[in-house]
Amino acid sequence: MSFGRMMADSLASPPGTDLPRDRPWLAALRSRVARRVVLLFFVCAVVPMGAVGVVSYAYVGRQLTRDAETRVERGAKLSGQAVIDHLQSIEGDLRAAARTLAAQPQASADWVGVQGTRAVLWVHDRATRVITGDAFEPPALTPPMQRQLAAGGSVILHGRDGAGAPAVVMAHGAGPDDRLEVLWAVIDPSYVAEALPFAPIDATVCLFGGDRTIACPMPGADSLRAAVARARGATGEPTSSAAPRRVLQWTDAAGRPPFVVGYWEVFLRATFLSDPWYIAVAESRATVLQPLASFNRTFPFMLLLTLLVVLLVSQNQIRRSLEPLGLLMAGTGRVGRRDFSEPVLVRSGDEFEELAGSFNAMAQRLDRQFRMLEARSHIDRAVLAALDIERIAAAVLDGVPLAVGSDGVVLGLAPDSEPGSWHLMTRVGATEPAPCQAVPTHAELMELEAASEPRWFPRGAVPSYVARPLAASMGVLVLPLRLERRTVGVLALGYRRGAPSGEEVEAARQTGDQVAVALANARLLSQLDRMSWGTVAALARAIDAKSHWTSGHSERVTDLALAIGRRLGLDATALDNLHRGALLHDVGKIGVAAEILDKVGPLSPAEHELMRRHVRIGAEILAPIPSYAGALPVVLHHHERWDGSGYPDGLSGEAIPLLARVLAVADTYDALTSDRPYRSGLAPPEAVARIRQAVAAQFDPAVTDAFLDEMARRGIRSAPVTGGA
Repeated sequence: MSFGRMMADSLASPPGTDLPRDRPWLAALRSRVARRVVLLFFVCAVVPMGAVGVVSYAYVGRQLTRDAETRVERGAKLSGQAVIDHLQSIEGDLRAAARTLAAQPQASADWVGVQGTRAVLWVHDRATRVITGDAFEPPALTPPMQRQLAAGGSVILHGRDGAGAPAVVMAHGAGPDDRLEVLWAVIDPSYVAEALPFAPIDATVCLFGGDRTIACPMPGADSLRAAVARARGATGEPTSSAAPRRVLQWTDAAGRPPFVVGYWEVFLRATFLSDPWYIAVAESRATVLQPLASFNRTFPFMLLLTLLVVLLVSQNQIRRSLEPLGLLMAGTGRVGRRDFSEPVLVRSGDEFEELAGSFNAMAQRLDRQFRMLEARSHIDRAVLAALDIERIAAAVLDGVPLAVGSDGVVLGLAPDSEPGSWHLMTRVGATEPAPCQAVPTHAELMELEAASEPRWFPRGAVPSYVARPLAASMGVLVLPLRLERRTVGVLALGYRRGAPSGEEVEAARQTGDQVAVALANARLLSQLDRMSWGTVAALARAIDAKSHWTSGHSERVTDLALAIGRRLGLDATALDNLHRGALLHDVGKIGVAAEILDKVGPLSPAEHELMRRHVRIGAEILAPIPSYAGALPVVLHHHERWDGSGYPDGLSGEAIPLLARVLAVADTYDALTSDRPYRSGLAPPEAVARIRQAVAAQFDPAVTDAFLDEMARRGIRSAPVTGGA
């Protein structure tokens, strides 16, 4: 078992829950000690590595930024020098073109070539001639510019080309002062931009002149120009701290990543009387820090790898230090949940292994105790709920093997009174109990009746009265079931493994005492039940004996009423109430004078009223007895009629209690077939015919059908009616 799984089973989970089996690390970290060990390794390994990585990342980032600043500043300087070279090249071409035109005023454009220009004008003798490109309006010249041109120099101005677009214009003077000739050229920005690739490969180079952008391939050129101007203090704003190195940090209005910008002034005033131009070389910080990208990709994996190594090492240490303790804690949790199925296996070779052995022995004893207690509790509930010996015996056969750990059980019941036959019931293993077997009382059983302590019979010496039911491969522990110095039974327990332990013998003795008490209680209840029914039967006979005409009437009516009730499918409770009510249905005749009961002639209205009172008297006699509450409707309403003409309450139809309707049919049949002082009894077929004839007015049709079926079963069928009822 891995430590993670063990922790998932015990420490990490409350009783009754399990962590997923594929997450052992999470399970292990549920232990406080394990968390401390992992934290120690983490602090000692991962934290220092992470700190070194962060510091290194910051240092390398700063170094790359400084290198980029140096690189863009150098690129701006070199590009600025190249721009001056290109402008001087244009000036040289203009000077050569001016000499050509002075010598040959009508020279064609092929002879007057000026590289790096879009258009060239020659202004002489106050006339303008287009040498190349489109005509444009030369910008105005200041007096200093005119003097420089008159001296054969050049100037650079901002003007417009032939299309009216802003342009950079170079003018070169040639000729005397009184006859100033000027060669004007619109500078091609692409030619000037050829000087810009002196910047780093991944950088963008922009050229600004005064308040104009001469060449800049990146968006936000005006914003960059303004930033450079601020850095140089051209707008009067404070110079930035990066100005001494001609470097600044710039972010355009589009929100792109910031740029590292190096700038350089292209000084043109001495040569061309122009405001300074500026070269700006911008390199994205993302490009600058590109070498860190691989570090960003690999460092998390290295950190994760370090963390995994730390976890593996800490896992090994945790397992070596805490696995035995975790196994014991897991076993404790299972015992707390009454799960004894898995022992704690520790092979550490130290005190933990000894502790695990003691723990397993304790768990086994607890398991046996719990199983015994549970089985005995089951037996208790079963025997307390059962009122007859058969159910008690079934509960004992089911529960005793679990309660005492036996492989088979034989329950023998002693005879109630006179010596006769013992009754043996057997169960071996998970098989169904064997049928009850009568065994004659013999010497061994007589000897058992005198015994008071459990006896162990080894294999081969088992008493004959249990040798047949139990397997021959078992030894048997025999416990006499005694109550008040009398043996009421025997409990024989079979064991295949050998003699039971003292603990098991004690559990068997206690279980035997329970069974003995339960059997005694069941027999007592059986005797009380028989006594109760005997008392009721005796009372019914006493009532019938008040008049010799009704002798045996109640018992005959009860027998027929119960037969009808069974045909109607009445349950046990209803049949019990019908039984009691039928036996005592005439108990109220105790309050009727004998001369009325035995009168030969018809009863007077007053006598008839007194006779009717016997149902209420009977109900009043039985009312104080709670166990006869279900029989009261039978006693009170058995003289009601289906059409409502009966007494005492004139109930009709199904308003009459069902048991009373059943008794009414049985009572009428017995009355018709019995002799009375005022008439002789009818033959059974004729009595059946009378009841069939009166069904519509007097009896429940369904009850009458059940009565007729019962009479047919008894061989009595309806005969033609020969007289009145």
